[in-house]
Amino acid sequence: MWEFMDKAIRKKNPPSSFSNDNESFLYGGDFGDKPYDAMAALGGVFNPDRQPYPSADEMKKAYQEISIIPTLDLGKKDMDFIGFRSYYIKNKHFFRPVNFLLFSWELSENGLPIEQGTLTLPAILPRNQSQIEIPFKMHNPNPTSEYYLLIKLTLKESTRWAPAGHLVAFQQIAISNESLLQEYTTKSG
Repeated sequence: MWEFMDKAIRKKNPPSSFSNDNESFLYGGDFGDKPYDAMAALGGVFNPDRQPYPSADEMKKAYQEISIIPTLDLGKKDMDFIGFRSYYIKNKHFFRPVNFLLFSWELSENGLPIEQGTLTLPAILPRNQSQIEIPFKMHNPNPTSEYYLLIKLTLKESTRWAPAGHLVAFQQIAISNESLLQEYTTKSG
C-alpha cells in the first residue's frame, strides 16, 4: 500500500448544464502552482472524504490477523468430504487471544444459503493455532450446483475502533462437488 488515503481539497464547482457534479477534489497542479513536478496522485485506498475504495476490502483481507486454513490437502483425489469440515484457525496477533471474536459460518448452494451456524472458538493464544470442526450437514447434494463455505470472525462487543459485529476476518472455500457426492453416496448407499 502506497498511501492510506487520497490527499485532496474539496472545491465547489459553479452550476453547469454539462454536469451534475457540484463538487470536485483538487490535488497536485490543479491550483495553477508553478513550478509543478507532476508527482502528486490520488492513489490511496480511501477517498478524501474517508469513503473506502474497493481496494480497501482487499487490503483488509491481506492484513487480517486471523488465518483460516483447511486441514486437508486439496490436491488429493481420495480425500473424503469430512475434510471440508475441519480447519485450522491461526491467531497471528502478538498479544491478544481470539476470545473477543464470534465465529460464524454459512454453507451456500449456487449463491443461496442452505445452512448456517456459530461456534465458540477455543482459547487460541497469540501466535498459536487450533483445529475446529464445522458441523454442517449436506442433504442431497446436486452434482450441477456450486457449494461454498463462508467463515466469518466478527467482534462480539463494541470497541473504541469498531462496533459489535464488525468483520475482522473471513475465508470463503469452494467445496468440491465430487467429494460431496462421494460422501452422500457412501452414507445413503
